[in-house]
Amino acid sequence: TIVYGQGNFIFDHSESELWKTSLLVEVNLGRSVKTAYISIVKAKEKVRVAESKKAEEILTDFNKRSQEILMPGFVEKKYSEFADQTVESYLRKLAGYGRWLSALDRKILGGLLLRRKYSRRKLLAIQNYIECEAHRELLQSGIVRYSQILDEKHGF
Repeated sequence: TIVYGQGNFIFDHSESELWKTSLLVEVNLGRSVKTAYISIVKAKEKVRVAESKKAEEILTDFNKRSQEILMPGFVEKKYSEFADQTVESYLRKLAGYGRWLSALDRKILGGLLLRRKYSRRKLLAIQNYIECEAHRELLQSGIVRYSQILDEKHGF
């Protein structure tokens, strides 16, 4: 049994149901290994065992996802859909847009600021920084060091 994707449960960054519900995995070792799942929910930074109806719903959804990932091409299709939904959020953050400017651009301007910010050439440069091992390592090291310098400057 492989249980994947339980990590986001500890963060409070999303209102998505998948970030508010999870499963504890109970492993019983004996002559054979047996697993059981305990549905849990998070509300207002507190974790609780899910009540019966919600617990059943969480397990049903889990079992459905477990069957779906066995279908050829399913994971790749869902990943591509998720990437399409997420890329603009990443690009806004990389551009330094805060919550208000991001909301203004998305809801009122229809992404006009984002389209003007990133030309194809700029996107290819960012892609190269991420894909090229030398650029990626240098960028990671530089960001860590820059963050340390800022912390020292502000007394953290």
